[in-house]
Amino acid sequence: MVKPSFHTFILLQVFGMYLVLMAIIFACRAKHYKKIIQNINPDVGLWIAI
Repeated sequence: MVKPSFHTFILLQVFGMYLVLMAIIFACRAKHYKKIIQNINPDVGLWIAI
């Protein structure tokens, strides 16, 4: 019989692997995301708030 803690361990391992993969993807695309953030126009949010 499998204890509930084993299922928790498996879920945490899967979640941890997901976070590692996302970190690798973000690290590889850092230049792309930096460019996007630098090109944000501050006046665009004003229309959303109105």
